[in-house]
Amino acid sequence: MIRTEESLRHYQCESKRRADIIAEGFREKSNQYIPLAVVECKAQSVSLLNEYITWQAMDYADMLGCDYVFLTNGYNMRVAKWDGKLYQWLADI
Repeated sequence: MIRTEESLRHYQCESKRRADIIAEGFREKSNQYIPLAVVECKAQSVSLLNEYITWQAMDYADMLGCDYVFLTNGYNMRVAKWDGKLYQWLADI
């Protein structure tokens, strides 16, 4: 239920881009797997406060309908949750 380097087309998105990691959940009502979170992985030297990195991960999550966005550089991590209008950064997991 964890996909790496997954094409967004796998989820019927009109995009040639790939997400680093997508975590899925199973919806019994519809008997299908749905994306729950997208994880954007960067090098340790990359700041997670970078606007482009944030936009990239949230854009993937928005296209996929994910509730969560994770940004990591292997040392630090940021997590945001969809509140129905926009992604809000969480203080912790």
